[in-house]
Amino acid sequence: MRLEPVNKFLLIPSFLTYNFLIFRQLYYKYPTLKIRINNLYLLSFIYLLETSIALIFKKTILYNWKIKDYIQHHLLLSLFMITYYNYGFPLDNYFLNMQKYCILINVYEITAILQNFNLPKKLFTILKCFCLYNLINLSYYEINDSLVYYKSITSYKKYLAILPFIAMLYHIFIVLPSTLKYIKNNI
Repeated sequence: MRLEPVNKFLLIPSFLTYNFLIFRQLYYKYPTLKIRINNLYLLSFIYLLETSIALIFKKTILYNWKIKDYIQHHLLLSLFMITYYNYGFPLDNYFLNMQKYCILINVYEITAILQNFNLPKKLFTILKCFCLYNLINLSYYEINDSLVYYKSITSYKKYLAILPFIAMLYHIFIVLPSTLKYIKNNI
């Protein structure tokens, strides 16, 4: 189902939140646990807010996103992130690089917000290249950090390492091909 775009004024909270998260991640090269947890909750909140707007009002903040996109990405990822923190992943010792790229990957969302405006395609191609860089790093750390966690934990919680691996499959098989296609078609 194709969603209608929201009023452009309503793009501002999401745009500011994504930028805040990215700039804070870049400013604090190694953010404290408190900042990382705050990032996780803030990102989950904005994802759930955007998903709610899509489901309830049939409007989209992110250019050309459909309800299935919000459910596949925002809703499931929010549930994964909340599970990471509340049910076993010690975020202070594990998944540090993955946490970093979970924030930096939101250049995708910034790009999708900006596409609601009549801006030059070259800008989006440059942003998609930066997205691709972050996507490759995120996918690598979803695998690497999961393996490190799995090998170092002896309790049943080690099986939660499958969640980042599932996210990696989504990124590799759904997000990567569309990103490469966009870049190829707009170079």
